Amino acid sequence: MNSAIKAVFIVVAVISCSACSYVFGRSVEVKVVDDANKPIKNARVKMVFRKTYESDIFTKKTSPSGKVSIRGVDHHGTKILVRKHGYYPTQKMESSEKSVFVNMLLRKIKNPIPMYVKEVALFLPKKDKTYGYDLVKGDLVQPHGNGVTAHVFLTLKGKRTSAHDDKSRLLVEFADPRGGVKTVESTKPYSNLAFPYQAPGEGYKNDLDLYRNRDEEGVETNVDRKKLGYFLKVVGSQKMKNEPLTARYGKIRGYIRFAVGENKEENSEGYVGFTYYLNPNPNDRNIEFDPQRNLFKNAEKTYPP
Repeated sequence: MNSAIKAVFIVVAVISCSACSYVFGRSVEVKVVDDANKPIKNARVKMVFRKTYESDIFTKKTSPSGKVSIRGVDHHGTKILVRKHGYYPTQKMESSEKSVFVNMLLRKIKNPIPMYVKEVALFLPKKDKTYGYDLVKGDLVQPHGNGVTAHVFLTLKGKRTSAHDDKSRLLVEFADPRGGVKTVESTKPYSNLAFPYQAPGEGYKNDLDLYRNRDEEGVETNVDRKKLGYFLKVVGSQKMKNEPLTARYGKIRGYIRFAVGENKEENSEGYVGFTYYLNPNPNDRNIEFDPQRNLFKNAEKTYPP
C-alpha cells in the first residue's frame, strides 16, 4: 500500500470513527420545573459535553412541556446549566455513560433583601477561653475587636502536636437560650439559591459541640462537610418583662471550620471560620439575600443568595 492510499485510508478511518462516536453518544433529556413542579417553557439549557481534549457545547430552549433533549459525546461527564429571567440559575454535573433523563429545578426570584453577610476568619488569641462575636459589627467584642454585643460565644479547646496528632473541639453558644442554630435538612443543592426562602420560627439548638480528632489511623469528627449549613436565630434582650420578643434570622452557609494550633504570625492559638447571613429586620424570617446589597460595605467578594 503506497503512502497516498494510506493517507486516504487514515482520513476515512478518522471520519468513520467520529461518525461512530456521535452515533454511539448519549442523549441527555432535561425537564425544567419550578418549586411547584410545574414545567417552565423557554428556559435556556446549555450542555457542555466534556471530552479529553475539548468540549462540545449545545444550547436549546425548553418546550411548553419544559423539556429539551440534546445528544452528544462526552468522556468526562456533561455539565448542564439552566437559566431564565426572573429565576435563579441552576447547574448540575451528569456523569452517567448512558442516556439519561434529568429533572432540573428553577427557583423563582421572590424577595431578595439586604443582609449582613460575611466570611469570618478568626484567629483566637487563646484556646480554652471564651470569646464573644458581634454578628452586626462583624467582629469579636471588645477588647479583642470592635464588636459591641456578643450574639455568639466561641470556645476552642484541644491540642495539636503534629499533622497526625490533632485534637480540636469548638463549642458554639448563643447569648439567649431561645436562639441558636438548626441544621438544614431539605435543600436545593443545584440551585444558586440553595437554602429555603425563609428560616423556621422554632426548633433551634442553643449550642453546638463540634470536634475533630486526627491521628495516624485517620480522622474522627462530627462535622458533616456535605451539609448545606444551618438556619440561624439570634434573640435580642428584653429590657422589660412584658416587652415583645425580638429575633433576627439568618443562615450559616456550609460547615464551621476550626483548628487548634499556634500561629505566631497571627499571635493566636487557634482558628475558627464560617460564613453567615443575618437579616437586619426583627422577626422577619426571610433569608433570601440580594448579592448586590451586602450591609457590610467593605465586603471583599460577592456572596450567593
